[in-house]
Amino acid sequence: MSTLWYFERVNGQYKESLNKLTTPSQQRKFKEQNPTNQKFVKSDVAKYINIWELEPHYVSQGAQKNFIHYTKKINELVKKNKFPGENFYKKLIANAILFKVVDKLFGRKNIDAIGDTNLKSFTVAYTLSYLYYLTDNRIDLWKIYEEQRVDARIVNELQKLIVFVYHQLVKSSNNSLISEYAKRESSWKLLKDENYKFNFEQYSDCFITKEQVLAREIETEEIDNKSENNLMSINKILGFGNKFWDGVSKWSMNIEEFKEFSTDIWEIASKIKRAKNLNSRDIAIGNKLISHIEENNISIDTIKSLSNEVEVEVIDIKAIYDRLKLISKSDWSKIFDLGEQTKIFDNLELQNLKSVQKSISKSETVKEVNVVNALKSIKKLVKFGLNF
Repeated sequence: MSTLWYFERVNGQYKESLNKLTTPSQQRKFKEQNPTNQKFVKSDVAKYINIWELEPHYVSQGAQKNFIHYTKKINELVKKNKFPGENFYKKLIANAILFKVVDKLFGRKNIDAIGDTNLKSFTVAYTLSYLYYLTDNRIDLWKIYEEQRVDARIVNELQKLIVFVYHQLVKSSNNSLISEYAKRESSWKLLKDENYKFNFEQYSDCFITKEQVLAREIETEEIDNKSENNLMSINKILGFGNKFWDGVSKWSMNIEEFKEFSTDIWEIASKIKRAKNLNSRDIAIGNKLISHIEENNISIDTIKSLSNEVEVEVIDIKAIYDRLKLISKSDWSKIFDLGEQTKIFDNLELQNLKSVQKSISKSETVKEVNVVNALKSIKKLVKFGLNF
């Protein structure tokens, strides 16, 4: 069975999702499909990507400061209408796998640690960034993502590299606190100036060419993946909840920048309350408003306090989409065949299922309500022994 990487948007979301399942078998299946070692939070995203972008000194400043630095970069991309898509996701997960490998190589306190475990987080961040630096970011992340593992030969090289980096940090810090030393960009520069030889050409099947690196970056920026991008944007907007958006519709009326959009914002709040689809204008205005709130550190709780709405459960549209995306072509055929045989779907349900399956297979835009309804329909087949 394929496993998923679970993004915990808010603290405790994983446990809450698990507790909502009523039977032990459902909970067991959820844990098998979403193992806890593949759970990550937003600060992890910032950590993995900043390490990949050769900024271990920012990662060493702690989760909060590192995340703020990361969001500034992301906001600049959003302003240019550059949204993360499938390529970003693959890069993120591959970096997560690499990070966990290096973290394990450092070892555990009083068991197999290569040194002082108080220095573990700094050593791991610097080691992985140093690997990327030495190899010009040419490690094949796609290969790691597809195989969900790191080649044993690369692991062996990392085992030697982490020892080298650890001793270099200890030596170069000149008895000062490494926790402070590692935060400096000059410390990262000093490591880059070291003459460490890593002949990665001998592992050519684990690395890609510079041209391929550039091609993948261009694809990340220019790929026409409206379905993925739309759903990620919609998911972010919906994730703030109905109470927030109801509050925003009142709050924004007094904000000069959004006065002209007051009707549009009210419409967004109304659609979220009624579980209706958001259009492209809704998404653009919603993203602009969220960016304004985040950039100006405006309290979300203060905005929610303006609403009398009762908070309802937020549906993770992107997670549902990803779940449907994992269904193979042959399994879709089973769904349609069983639906035809049992007549468990009405005509509208069957039509929606076929439409969603077609859109997913062609990476076409699909409406969020259709995605939710497709999963509801498929769940009807559990009693016939089909469970996806």
